Amino acid sequence: MSEWTVHAARPADLAGLRSLLTDTCEPQDIPSPATLAEAVARDLVRVAVSDGVLAGCVVAETPSPGHARLTVVAVRAEARRRGVAAQLVAEMLRRFLGAPDEPPLISAIARTDQLTLTRLLLASGFTDLAVSLPRGAEADIAERRQWRIRVRA
Repeated sequence: MSEWTVHAARPADLAGLRSLLTDTCEPQDIPSPATLAEAVARDLVRVAVSDGVLAGCVVAETPSPGHARLTVVAVRAEARRRGVAAQLVAEMLRRFLGAPDEPPLISAIARTDQLTLTRLLLASGFTDLAVSLPRGAEADIAERRQWRIRVRA
């Protein structure tokens, strides 16, 4: 893949987003079609496009006022290790940090086995504040790390 551009996702990107997420994510990590459409409508998705194909995306949610959470960072295999994910995360952080209301708490969750994502979040300014176990976890426990950036005026 050659150069890419990053922009806010549009409704026309939804089919490509579903394909990208299906190709790059674990099924349990993929937002439902309704959740993804709502995130696009609320300006909570950024996409990277290369040669007319979605190369990557970042999806966020706003679970409470003043709190944004990155829920998915996905990049196609052929576009990895080229800065696509870093640019997507940076664009999403700019979107939240440029909001006119109170500076937000921005968080992200990564499983402890997601070392590439962990490095990306650290390089993007997130700090590791907590390790938690998913609810209802059995013997096959995958720990999750909560990453946060709190912006202070």
